[in-house]
Amino acid sequence: MPELSPDYLNIDFATLKTRIQTQLAANDTFADYDYEGSNIAVLIELVAYLGDLTTFFANKIAKNIYIDTADIYENVHRLATLVGYDPKGYRSAQTTLSVTVSGGVTQGDVLTINAWHKIACTSDTVDPDGNIINFSTVTDQTISAGSLPYTFEVHARQGDVTTLGPYTGDDIVDNDLILPTGEYGYDDDLDDVNVTVELQVDGTSWTRVADFYDEISGLTSVNEVFKFEYDKYKRHKIKFSSSRTVPTRDNTIYVIVLASQGPDGSVGANTITTPDASFIFNVNTGLPLDNDLVTVTNAVATTSSSDPETVDDIRDSTKGALHAQYRNVTASDYISSLESRSDVDVAQAWGEKEVAPSGDYTEYNKVHLSVIPNVWGTGTINTSASPAGYVVPTAYSSSYQTTLEEYLEPRKMLTVYEEWEVPTLVYFDFDIGIRTQRLYSYADVYTDVYNKLVWYFDNSLREFNETLNFMDIHEFILDTTQQSSTDTFSNVAGIRNLNIRDIDCLTHTIQAYGASTYPRYEESAWTGDNTLRPIELGYDQFPAVNIDTCTFTEEN
Repeated sequence: MPELSPDYLNIDFATLKTRIQTQLAANDTFADYDYEGSNIAVLIELVAYLGDLTTFFANKIAKNIYIDTADIYENVHRLATLVGYDPKGYRSAQTTLSVTVSGGVTQGDVLTINAWHKIACTSDTVDPDGNIINFSTVTDQTISAGSLPYTFEVHARQGDVTTLGPYTGDDIVDNDLILPTGEYGYDDDLDDVNVTVELQVDGTSWTRVADFYDEISGLTSVNEVFKFEYDKYKRHKIKFSSSRTVPTRDNTIYVIVLASQGPDGSVGANTITTPDASFIFNVNTGLPLDNDLVTVTNAVATTSSSDPETVDDIRDSTKGALHAQYRNVTASDYISSLESRSDVDVAQAWGEKEVAPSGDYTEYNKVHLSVIPNVWGTGTINTSASPAGYVVPTAYSSSYQTTLEEYLEPRKMLTVYEEWEVPTLVYFDFDIGIRTQRLYSYADVYTDVYNKLVWYFDNSLREFNETLNFMDIHEFILDTTQQSSTDTFSNVAGIRNLNIRDIDCLTHTIQAYGASTYPRYEESAWTGDNTLRPIELGYDQFPAVNIDTCTFTEEN
């Protein structure tokens, strides 16, 4: 009996067409029918085409029912919000500015700096469109001047201050106020005082919250609250709740946001230098300070900039949030919480069982934490340069560690305390032989192999405590489907043979299998010793490549 309903994995256009013809051939009328150029061939192709489309959309719908397999942004966003995770939009670079006053004040004078003051970068620090990158203060600050010259710190975030409005309650639909299209700063941590958006209703600032129904937030008695969201259509909106106060048509609403450059707004140290007029106000004299008496700079490079979360980012963050329920209980909870920050590329957490499998009372309730920041430096983790030129992490910046601790504090268990471990970068180099196809030049193939090896060790692709396997690297380089967002590595298709002859660890000695220190061979030694067997890293160790000492050889 002919099969009327083919396997759903094998019903594309060509297969459907063939199956219909096979089905018709079972009928005596069409047993020896020549379909080429016939009218019925058009009908067969039409039915096959419709069947192909129907199958595609049916599979697409089935695939997007669950967040594990969903691949449409709108649907991934919707599924994430169903379990309480709000996907993040653009996040502006942030830094701490050092402000020095050299005159115009007397010791004890009260100085104020209001939110939304612009501080421009140097003229050679521009965005991709050639515009000078601007930063802004994000909170009101009051300072009592000390002896001159007096220096204090001010927090700033990248973005052009933009005031949207006026709106009224008539502009609010289903408790949502949709903002004009733009790239507005979202923020990493809604619990700190450094805001990226301000809502004013009749001149009064309302409070931004992460959850309208958080009974332990201390805000349940405050009804003038709002949420700032990046919705499934990639729009920004202000959201109100019927259980709190919603502005009416008699209210006048303004929204102050930062037009963000995302990662393009990141700048280096000593580049944020030029505040706008009346940057500092002297309350005692009732006059603003002359900017000639004010010096502003950023001692360290900015951090925390990011584009909106991708489908993969949302999926990973949602799983972590759902698993932890916003409480850090397991190592995965800590990792998920830390990696949701745009200033953390990779995080690691481990505890007693990893440190002392047989038990150690000194490790009770202790969580060891280590992170790879998105930017190394005095604003995150201090480093030193080795004689070979690679980066060596030395210590956490006290302000960065405090920021991370404050971020984790609302999510921690009461009896647990964290111990921050400086990440150890384990540098490898490789001896690689390349034999190319006849129609490819060695120079082009070498360049793409070089760049793809660098990308393999990109922070986004690697993890702490990883097992480095030369076979994985070999397959990764040869796999033409492995492409970054900026490079297709198309010339790896010209590789005829790729040989990884040797792997050296530049910063550590590889220990034998069974050793208590890392890195070590994952498997016990063979007779004759195979130097390319997998290498296992420790819990605080992160793999890196020192590409300058890698050797690439053209083979005949």
